[in-house]
Amino acid sequence: MKREFKKVGFPVAIVIFLIVAAIMAVGLAILKLNTMVTFLLAFIAMGVIAAILGMTLDDIQEHVLT
Repeated sequence: MKREFKKVGFPVAIVIFLIVAAIMAVGLAILKLNTMVTFLLAFIAMGVIAAILGMTLDDIQEHVLT
């Protein structure tokens, strides 16, 4: 069963990219965090964004694995 999601346009995709890039840059360069910690923080941010867009964990897994 396919679900409908909010469409993500180019401006929204750029904002999402900038959020993840900022998390990585601040975590690595300024806070001197471990790389895996910054990846985890970026992953959590992407999960929050996906939830806002109406995706579930199963939906995300389906898109990643196909």
